[in-house]
Amino acid sequence: MHGFFDLKDQVAESEFAASYEKFAAYLVERNQIIGYRAMRRRPNENYDSSPPTTKYYVSMDFEDMAQAESCWDFIENHQEANAKLHRTVYAKIKAYSFFLSEDL
Repeated sequence: MHGFFDLKDQVAESEFAASYEKFAAYLVERNQIIGYRAMRRRPNENYDSSPPTTKYYVSMDFEDMAQAESCWDFIENHQEANAKLHRTVYAKIKAYSFFLSEDL
């Protein structure tokens, strides 16, 4: 899963990063994902060719599509602990776009 987004006004990078870390680590502990990253886009005149308009990017890695579907179901189940962690992250972002990908 990949996501492009901006932070809501008054949300510090460190605040978002801490919330994302807690949520993603929770998913790793429950075997829902195998890895994750949170990054900021670094504009560069040499590398940029049609860059996204948003500043931030996250990814969550899955072993396979079965794990990706399991993770979706796990989050959508709205079990209290994961729902709270997910809402805490989601409440900090705006102008978002998410998509799922798989290896060639």
